[in-house]
Amino acid sequence: MSDHSKEVAKGSVLNLLGNVAFKLISFFYVVLVARAASQDDVGLFYLSLGIVSFISVFSDIGISGSLVRFVPYFEGRGEKGKVRDLLKISYAVLLATGAALSVALWLSADKIGEIYGNPLIPEAVRILSVFILISNIFRLHLNFLQSMADIKSFQYVSNAQNLLKLVITVLLFQLFGASVLTISAAFIASHVLAFALSAPKVLSALSSLRGPEKLGMEEIVRDIAPLGLMIAVLQNFSTLLSVSDRLVLGYLIEPSQALAEVAVYSVLSSLAGVLFVFPSSVGGIFFPVFSRLAGKGIAVDPMRVILVNGSQQGIDLMLRLLVPPQRTLLVEAPTYQLVLRAARALGREIRGVPMDGQGLRVDRLAQVLDATRPG
Repeated sequence: MSDHSKEVAKGSVLNLLGNVAFKLISFFYVVLVARAASQDDVGLFYLSLGIVSFISVFSDIGISGSLVRFVPYFEGRGEKGKVRDLLKISYAVLLATGAALSVALWLSADKIGEIYGNPLIPEAVRILSVFILISNIFRLHLNFLQSMADIKSFQYVSNAQNLLKLVITVLLFQLFGASVLTISAAFIASHVLAFALSAPKVLSALSSLRGPEKLGMEEIVRDIAPLGLMIAVLQNFSTLLSVSDRLVLGYLIEPSQALAEVAVYSVLSSLAGVLFVFPSSVGGIFFPVFSRLAGKGIAVDPMRVILVNGSQQGIDLMLRLLVPPQRTLLVEAPTYQLVLRAARALGREIRGVPMDGQGLRVDRLAQVLDATRPG
């Protein structure tokens, strides 16, 4: 197995373990909030957070998403100075857009309350409006750690934020009672503290990225911005879907019942989300590793890539192309059962080569080869 394959495999395992831990903590957090706070407080928090999340989608104009592609790409090309420039530009843009939208949301809070016919919404929205700015910088740090293929630090910071959210929520509930204010305060404080935890790791990674290369405006406009915007659209589309249902639900239902309905829906959908653990485990490490390879000039021509509907279709295609009819297929014994099934369905003869603790038995391989050679 190559070093790159080992890196992808190790990163995928770390991602999977981290994602499982994150979902378990999220489960306990949702149960805690649902049992300790009133339905109206829970509904008010999730509805206000949905409004803030919807607006925050437009604060990241593709900058943080582009890090996962271009940081490893520049690193692979040895252009470490460009990595530092890209991070500086990202900080400037995200601080500016985050601050502008936080202020705009603060000023629009009363109007939002009028739209929903609920006088409690403006205060909750104002409390959470600062989250746009905080989440921009926190997400930037997470994406930078991922772009460096530092999945261990990435998962450490993510889970630290989630665990801090649970711990601080419990603490504030004990001290001040369960309310939308204490839920929101714990939510914001956990991100601030997690950002502080991530800062030394980002600075440590940056210390090794020094070089004379400068990132030009032409490169930003031609390459980084378009790809970043495309990544942002794809990533934020799921965010819009996950929050728009709460916004519509809160708007369509009678104001006196809306918060309770949003609370029930949000809790149930959050618990259901615990099941979605596996898909992102491989993707989190795959992108930075292969972007680094592309930067080193190790790339694959798109015309030589075939998309298949699943592993079984890929196995079937390989058998048809690489094992002509009337030829014998040598496999490890034991081996993947569906490979055998696909080969038999195509009429290919199969011969097994025994395995031992060290892998394929080379001595038996020679015997099998001799037995299968045409006389």
